[in-house]
Amino acid sequence: MEFRFPKILRLTFLGVNVVLMLTGMALLAFSACSIVKRQEFRKESETNKLMVDLDNNASLKMLVMATLISILLIFLSFFGFCGAFGDKICLVSYYLVFASLNLALVIVGGIIVLRFSKIPQDLLSEHMADYNNNQTSKDLVDKIRATLGCCLVHRMNNLEELKYATENQIVTASCCDSHQQEKCRQFLRDQSFQLMRWEDLNGIVVTEGCIPQIADMSERVSGFTLPFFILIGCLDLSAILLSTALCCRI
Repeated sequence: MEFRFPKILRLTFLGVNVVLMLTGMALLAFSACSIVKRQEFRKESETNKLMVDLDNNASLKMLVMATLISILLIFLSFFGFCGAFGDKICLVSYYLVFASLNLALVIVGGIIVLRFSKIPQDLLSEHMADYNNNQTSKDLVDKIRATLGCCLVHRMNNLEELKYATENQIVTASCCDSHQQEKCRQFLRDQSFQLMRWEDLNGIVVTEGCIPQIADMSERVSGFTLPFFILIGCLDLSAILLSTALCCRI
């Protein structure tokens, strides 16, 4: 067993590096395609363009981070091949350093992915709070409302909420349903809350909040990307543990 264990260790280490190389190549191809697709996605519709603008370049940062990680994975795997057969502790030591660096990048990338779904929400909340004081905020909020078919930050549930929002000039004509513009504008001018039931407002004033819609679209992206970072993080951790063990056996 004393002589077989290092051989098994080397073969396992070699297998991990093969997986790292293949993962790096696949991730590099995916990242390159996604950067191109991002521009095409932005041009497809106003909703797509708005989502790309709202993410404050977070999606581009994720793709750049994924590209850097994939390049480092490919470089790391070749380094690992040399270390596995070279019986040189310095090679394996350098490999351990680079694997740790790659794991750090993966952790940063994972944080960006987790933060990604919150960026548009925070931006919308900030501009909504400044709606009546800043023309830029007003224009952006109105554009979001028109594009997504939503009104406030969160969903309105009753007449009291609508009355409060209207009195504070948060609900404007941009909250009107596109098919009931004139009727909605008249309602907002009259503010005849006491004459209407909440159910009667369906199809006149948009009651859906903007945050849930933005969150849903953002979480679809982060939910698809996060598993990649988790997988690569697990591979990096395995490589670190195996290279540490190999250093001790050389």
